[in-house]
Amino acid sequence: IVKTKKLSTILLGLILVVSTYALFSSEEKVDDSLQRAEILRVLETGETTQVLEMELLSDSGGVITIENDESFSVYRRIFNPGDKVLLATDEATGTPYISDYVRTPQLFILFIIFIIVTLLITGLQGIGALIGMGLSFIVIFKIILPLILSGYPPLLAAILGSMLIVPLTFYPAHGINKKTNIAIVG
Repeated sequence: IVKTKKLSTILLGLILVVSTYALFSSEEKVDDSLQRAEILRVLETGETTQVLEMELLSDSGGVITIENDESFSVYRRIFNPGDKVLLATDEATGTPYISDYVRTPQLFILFIIFIIVTLLITGLQGIGALIGMGLSFIVIFKIILPLILSGYPPLLAAILGSMLIVPLTFYPAHGINKKTNIAIVG
């Protein structure tokens, strides 16, 4: 029975991880202002600049050439063919520039390690805690942040959001019982 519970816990965790990855990896556009691109060639390298040819990975696609200036950066990034990057557009000039590397695969690996370690240490209670954590992220990104961005007072939005987050995290992790009810009300 113990092995069956551990196996079902691990399988449920893997389903959670795979479905999360499928959700986020299919998006080529990160948000309205960022696009993913892959560097095809480094055409020119200077002391603080690189001229790069890259393919846009968005729906429109296409190949563009940009000059990446690192003279104002704290650390100099040197890009190589095959690097996947996020492109932003300067609002004043309309020219694209490299905002950052695409880190989705590395973050996904860390997420899998986190899920596995959590499930190994906490067992079935860890599944509830992970579900609660996911629900709290939903409340933060779908309720609290939109309220703040639409002009509501941040303190009020955070307090209302926390009133939702507490039961959404406590009940899946600890179950519906007298102790949990008292903890939520307190």
